[in-house]
Amino acid sequence: ARTLTHLGILYLRLGDYKIAQKFLQKGIDIYKKIRPENHLDIDMSILNLGEVYGEQGNYDSAKEFVNKAIANYEMHYGKEHLVVGKSLNHLGRIYILEQNLPKAKEVIIKALGILEKANHPEKYRSLELLGDMYAERSQKEVQISGQTSKYKFLKAKSIKYFERSLEVVQKYYPENSV
Repeated sequence: ARTLTHLGILYLRLGDYKIAQKFLQKGIDIYKKIRPENHLDIDMSILNLGEVYGEQGNYDSAKEFVNKAIANYEMHYGKEHLVVGKSLNHLGRIYILEQNLPKAKEVIIKALGILEKANHPEKYRSLELLGDMYAERSQKEVQISGQTSKYKFLKAKSIKYFERSLEVVQKYYPENSV
């Protein structure tokens, strides 16, 4: 089950979502036979399967799976645990993909707060997601209203978040890190 899950995560990262989905689901099926229903091993697969659904545009299923994993992580670790913060970033990404930018911001800010409180380097991901969100908003602003001043403001916010993310990455990761 663990190997199938890791294969599913690999194919997710490679962008082959159908194969990722197949491996993750097989891993979940095995885990459910050998673990209690709310075991943490199952949650890693469920979280990543939610990410697969999000990348495929199936946002309702994506949110359902990711929220299930988050609820179980909160039950086991508490609402302020690093795993919860990292998982909230996954949920924020789904909201960005879904174009629900206010909800994305709410979730990602919550994730960032958890990760900053622990001074965890994974906060770079929250900052990147906020940068993505503002970049998305800036593009929408130009398409909808043609307001270049608001576009410039949102673009500047996006750049600010990416620069903060880069500072975190440069502080915690080696220069040749992916």
